[in-house]
Amino acid sequence: MYDHVPNRSSPNLASLARLSPTNFLNIAPSHVCLMVVSTSGKLTITGPEKREHVTSQADSVTFKCPFHSDTFNLFDYPFRWKKHQLDETTEMNTMGNLVEPFLNGRFHLSYSNNSLHYILELSIINISMEDEANYTCEIRGPTSKVEGQVVHHLYVRG
Repeated sequence: MYDHVPNRSSPNLASLARLSPTNFLNIAPSHVCLMVVSTSGKLTITGPEKREHVTSQADSVTFKCPFHSDTFNLFDYPFRWKKHQLDETTEMNTMGNLVEPFLNGRFHLSYSNNSLHYILELSIINISMEDEANYTCEIRGPTSKVEGQVVHHLYVRG
């Protein structure tokens, strides 16, 4: 669990914000962590350590959305994955089922739990340049209010 949430004035976050995808790709294949932590009620986003993903075409990637909750269930707390690319946001799933255009066999959703710890995953196989985007996992409460979210940034080398 994270006790400190960086803000825009944090030095590490400010320097990361200046990186363009082009500059970022010139960095050795290490990973940078950008934490987007939200809590409300009894749901707390935890981990993962990797939110910035640099990969090559034809590779695979898995985005994790781990959280802790003593009240979570899939019916009262629906989750959504969204793809943000340029100025367009596309919802990728409804009630755990992928929607078009993500029903092409390259995108997979999974869910696991261990006691009060849950992990939602989105996997992409055979990555293409068109997959370069930000991917957000949102967990909503019974009133459809966003209770927590995780943002993953995918950069694809040409």
